[in-house]
Amino acid sequence: MPEKRKPGPVPKEALTYFTDKKLQPSFDYRDVWREEHAHAFTVAKMTQVDLLGDVRDSLAQAIEEGQTFAQWSAQLTPKLQQAGWWGVKEARDPITGELKTVQLGSPRRLKTIYRSNMRTARAAGQWERIERDKKARPYLLYRLGPSENHRPEHASWDGLLLPVDDPFWTSHYPPNGWGCKCHIRQVSQREYDRYQKDGIPTGPGRQELNPQTGLPTGRLIRDNKKPQTKAPPPATRQVVNKRTGEVENVPQGIDPGWDTNPGLARKKDMRQRLDDKESRFRERLKEPLPETRVSNPVFGEDDPALFTTGNVTQESIEATLAGVPGNEPQRDQLRAFLEAHPQKLLFISPTQMSVKTGASKAIEGAVGQHLGQKGAQFGRLAYVYNNPARVNGFTSSSFEHVVIKVPVSESLDIASEDLARGIKEVVASYKSGKPLFSMSSATGALAGKKRSLLTTMIHELGHQIHFWANSPARPPGSIALTRYGNSNAYEWHAEHFTAWFYNRAALAEAAPDIATYFDNLVATATSSATKGK
Repeated sequence: MPEKRKPGPVPKEALTYFTDKKLQPSFDYRDVWREEHAHAFTVAKMTQVDLLGDVRDSLAQAIEEGQTFAQWSAQLTPKLQQAGWWGVKEARDPITGELKTVQLGSPRRLKTIYRSNMRTARAAGQWERIERDKKARPYLLYRLGPSENHRPEHASWDGLLLPVDDPFWTSHYPPNGWGCKCHIRQVSQREYDRYQKDGIPTGPGRQELNPQTGLPTGRLIRDNKKPQTKAPPPATRQVVNKRTGEVENVPQGIDPGWDTNPGLARKKDMRQRLDDKESRFRERLKEPLPETRVSNPVFGEDDPALFTTGNVTQESIEATLAGVPGNEPQRDQLRAFLEAHPQKLLFISPTQMSVKTGASKAIEGAVGQHLGQKGAQFGRLAYVYNNPARVNGFTSSSFEHVVIKVPVSESLDIASEDLARGIKEVVASYKSGKPLFSMSSATGALAGKKRSLLTTMIHELGHQIHFWANSPARPPGSIALTRYGNSNAYEWHAEHFTAWFYNRAALAEAAPDIATYFDNLVATATSSATKGK
């Protein structure tokens, strides 16, 4: 059935369930199976981390803003088509090595992606509330959705009224398959008793007719059914997962891979994460305590950053930068530049960056106060962008600040070593004749994300260094390590400054003249008294 109206208000638990997922590229939908979906976001046949990140971010935004399928697909379809992930194409299965003709993007596939992710996110969020409220409402009622045709087993479960802790909900909590619209209602003891006595209303109801006139009386008559208060006996069928060769017993009426409760799976995943954190914490207790603050921070002590999302802190930024191996000289040079020409940092969400949303208006006062007199003259123009989906961050020669986009699904979850290792991968890819798109995507991919926030931050600071060096042209005959760096002189400087900052040795291996060029450029920008355009 078509999506005729916007989804209702989205519980914060549903958004949290979705944004906690890490990117997991896959070729076949069975490569990420059952409970793995609680902590991994995947789209079958989508093996590019950048593109997978775009889809996840767009769905997170759709969940947060309550977008309909039509709104979501209208924004995403052009991106997928531009990236070449559309239509029927040949692709090689990385597991079997077989070349297959596969369906990539299509309106039907997008609808499946949208509906399955929306419904499982809402179901997981609802389960969190169910467990929180189960003392007051200790029962769950299974109800059919608005589909025109129902699976026979799903129809037989309509009106099933069981305790929250009944094992039935471990494997039969909806959605229970592709396109399943069944749902759950949480029920109090009083409602339970009433349903036992009077039955459960079924169907849309019908108008009562006056027997004498044959006209409607205005009363609605419903046919009530007696609830089932005992779970049906288990019935399963054997299914072979052709990707793994494993034979599984799947409940009758449930599609393979859907016999899970996403809320319970998320709870199990969170428990595992907490156990892992506790284990790492206990190991750290055995080590000497580190200094509580990073010595010689790059950004000094004047709190230059404003964070509106809570995903990142200045302490975490400084600690990660301080851990990058071998870049002490570059940190010293950047620190000297920032002492000469201080730059503020704005870490804000895509909706706060969008000129079309009230969220951008809501932070105007906080941003103005943070930027001071220099930023006040720009107002919202200091941090809004016509199409935030097109950028990871931005700055201007007129600014003394940089803006970094922090999607709700992102955090500063990246190892210092990966920032340096990402540059090595950029160099290796360039040498192989297949340059990567950007420094940010290369470092982010190592953390299972489509971008690295810290790499974006250094990239934007690279623009400011270029401006303060009076915006020189790209050196004649110089190489471009990334495709984005080949766009123009501005992006060339920002991209290669990032490589110089995080791994000068790798940059010098590929192009020693560029490494030396940035040694001199940063010194020139630091001592400069004027700014180019």
